[in-house]
Amino acid sequence: VVLRDVMVGVCKDASVQTFVADGLGGARAALLMDVMQACPVDKVPGAWVEALRTQLGSSDHDVRARTIRLVASRRLDALAGDLSRMALDAAAPPAQRFEAMAALVLVRPALDPASFEWLLSQLDKAQPAPARQQAAGILAQSALTDPQLVALASTQVAAADAFVLPRLVTAFDRSTSAAVGLALVKALEQSTDRLDVLSERDLATRLAKYPEPVPSRAAPLMLALRQRQNARLKRLESIDAGLGRGDVDAGRRLFFGKATCATCHAVGKEGAVFGPDLS
Repeated sequence: VVLRDVMVGVCKDASVQTFVADGLGGARAALLMDVMQACPVDKVPGAWVEALRTQLGSSDHDVRARTIRLVASRRLDALAGDLSRMALDAAAPPAQRFEAMAALVLVRPALDPASFEWLLSQLDKAQPAPARQQAAGILAQSALTDPQLVALASTQVAAADAFVLPRLVTAFDRSTSAAVGLALVKALEQSTDRLDVLSERDLATRLAKYPEPVPSRAAPLMLALRQRQNARLKRLESIDAGLGRGDVDAGRRLFFGKATCATCHAVGKEGAVFGPDLS
């Protein structure tokens, strides 16, 4: 830690920058990457960029993964092309492709057609659940065009399962296009059996920013969602009435601790969005 801090303190010096770049392929690569990460320079030195490009081509998965994370955290646009090639390399392991794609959308949020199509293919129900969740998460972070959002709604939202749907709908937060809003509502109308996994408040906020006729078209959908959630609340109240006195604090510790419920589910504003909202 002391050596790292000392190097970060002098990292703007050209000779130090050269030393860091030259040593990146050696035994102290992890330390030098920490220096690169923490160095307070507005523009990452060109020598570092080229050294990182070399590391992206390493045969060592851990080295590649560490480099990808650094490229993403420093938003190194000069390496976006390298990330794109890694993400679209059909011969590469799926884990590497997802790592590269997740980093790519942080560097360049817009998705080219090939990247978009690959992510859509990973939403197919034949894919493992973790792959579908990763694809949905990356799409949610991307700056999708209106045509891409319409395609996402028409081909994926209506068929999305309860674990993927909440993430997919967040991808629509950046658009205010009526065409996109209508496509989303139409898709959700075909997903009424899975509406329970969506927060009524969040969906109402999401749809309210679209111009007419989206809010009017969405009104019956929101009513159905409200009715389903009210019915669920009544069922829970009925079950609760038949139970003995519980221990709220113990339940909270279980939900957010040993049972790891919060890794998939949310209660109120706490928890994750992989699974249905349990508020």
